[in-house]
Amino acid sequence: MLPSFSLHRRVRRAAAVTAAAVAGAAMFSLAATPAYATTPSYTCDNVTAVGPVGTGQLNCVASGGAPATGAITTAFTIVRRSDQVTYTCVPVDGVAGLAVSTDLVTGVSCSV
Repeated sequence: MLPSFSLHRRVRRAAAVTAAAVAGAAMFSLAATPAYATTPSYTCDNVTAVGPVGTGQLNCVASGGAPATGAITTAFTIVRRSDQVTYTCVPVDGVAGLAVSTDLVTGVSCSV
């Protein structure tokens, strides 16, 4: 009986360690998910604005249901990857912006 008890203990310990690792990974992934990812958003290498027109340039990644290309009709954000500077863009007459490619996203009425 002693060997099976020892085996049972090892299995329980391995299960506990695995559960702890999975829980830790889940907590890390939740913490690593930015808040803007739940709304239409683009994360780009650079963001700039000239007046109310905001742009994201280079390696833009769409998230939160934002279209990869085409017209953007709902409020959305453009986020600079390096320091999280965020422009929030809102629709004007039904158009909020345009996702031209992965290298250019433009918003028509944006603010920091």
